[in-house]
Amino acid sequence: MGDISIIARRLSDKYVQYGWSGNGGVFSSRGTRLWEDYNSPDMVEYLFSLGQLRSLWSPGSENSSYLFRTEPTGRPHWVGTSELDIYSKIAFVDHTYFYDGDHQWYYIVPTVMWTKVPISLLVAHLTERGDILPEFRIALETAVFDAVLNYYRNDEQYRAYVARLGYDDNRMDQLGQEIKNSGDKLFYYNNCELLETLKNLYRYFALWAVVSGDESGREIGRVLLRAKSEPYIETIFWK
Repeated sequence: MGDISIIARRLSDKYVQYGWSGNGGVFSSRGTRLWEDYNSPDMVEYLFSLGQLRSLWSPGSENSSYLFRTEPTGRPHWVGTSELDIYSKIAFVDHTYFYDGDHQWYYIVPTVMWTKVPISLLVAHLTERGDILPEFRIALETAVFDAVLNYYRNDEQYRAYVARLGYDDNRMDQLGQEIKNSGDKLFYYNNCELLETLKNLYRYFALWAVVSGDESGREIGRVLLRAKSEPYIETIFWK
């Protein structure tokens, strides 16, 4: 089974703890479980005390003999000095769940950028099975591109970078429409040309796009980006 997942948490301004949380870590399995059962500082402490995991179910199930139970591997989590370290030990990670210093779970949506989204926002946009609605995935990618487009319109250095790639105002607007019109299938599954174009455009920025909810907490609010040329700071401090 694929869908490799990791969980991570910020221990302090200087340290991040992270490790494997099993395969089969799709949001309907792992994200909803974290939201429902491990969504407080005490429960997060309990969760990470178990070490790395082969599977994750309800609290206490690690002591049962049931088929569906939490299974610790017996290995402790790793500790790094930055959120960038959480991908340093396991290759081809599909799903990342990050409990940040604001005592909030985030899901790193696997799109063109590492799109860091509060789970509290995602749970308002799930299918009956608990998967993220495809329409909302497209809305997220659209919001990220809109933030890039705003950067393009207001930052001369980025405009020059985009021009060197051979794109102009019309092409940037067309790309936005392509994303919005990608339908019920995510565009990067069936449009390699668009995927490569966005990778080139996004290479100017740090790896993350940080998404916040609006005042209702149910819809997308701000999307924050930082250029690679700026000194890297942890996403919890992005303003």
